[in-house]
Amino acid sequence: MEKWRDIYTEKQLKTVQEIERKNLSVMTEVCEKLGIDFFAYGGTLIGAVRHKGFIPWDDDLDVALPRKDYMTFAKKAKEILPKEYYLQTPYEDKKSPFPYMKLRLKGTKYAEYGHSKLDIEQGVYIDIYPIDNLPSDFELFKKQHKKFQTLVKLFAIRQCPYLNNSKKTAKTRVKSVFKYIGSLFAKLIPHDYLVKKIDEVSTMYNNEQTGKFGNLYYPKPANCYNSIYPLVEGEFDGQKIMLPNDWENHLKSRYGNYLELPPEEKRCGHKPYDLKLPND
Repeated sequence: MEKWRDIYTEKQLKTVQEIERKNLSVMTEVCEKLGIDFFAYGGTLIGAVRHKGFIPWDDDLDVALPRKDYMTFAKKAKEILPKEYYLQTPYEDKKSPFPYMKLRLKGTKYAEYGHSKLDIEQGVYIDIYPIDNLPSDFELFKKQHKKFQTLVKLFAIRQCPYLNNSKKTAKTRVKSVFKYIGSLFAKLIPHDYLVKKIDEVSTMYNNEQTGKFGNLYYPKPANCYNSIYPLVEGEFDGQKIMLPNDWENHLKSRYGNYLELPPEEKRCGHKPYDLKLPND
């Protein structure tokens, strides 16, 4: 049996996906008004290429914007977003545990393990990532990636003192205590300073013609594009969505054989701790 069925009913998954389609439509309208580009990223890119829409068991959307457009969206999107939407950014939401942006639908709840106790907006969301220049030299890329991952993990500990684990055992209780103590120490680092350092590492090659593009959020030093433009038009469940020009290289570097379906026991998305949908 497919793993997602341990998490959702079929109706719940379809409802989450329908909300995400609405979120995508709103994202498209806002970016068109701002005159900026965004494109499918990660699992959403696989879905657009392999399924012309959602991976059947997927429960979120991932998009990316070039850094300049990403910052324009962060600064200006809230002025034109419909009132039922909330743009969660690390620049303004000082309680957010995410160093990237999320576009959330208010009145819904999709709280993941570890984040359920946080006093933040937790609506069903689109993940929004920046795209920066990456060094063509792989050794430099590994150094940049390692530094970035260290900062992001520190940020996550600072922002969220709770363990991202559903199992309550003696071992996880000990880990929970250590993480809580670690979070208290990490809070000695000012929030804005840490966000600034993360962006500085991300953008350190943006003034160079490197011929490599991407971001550093993937846990391994992969995830690169050789080119972004010109964007390629794709389809996502009846909606138009743009794809990066070098989408095939990105998918191969991150997922290997992206056309092959995973085994049934791995067919699942995220696992929400608290899920509240319309008409629940």
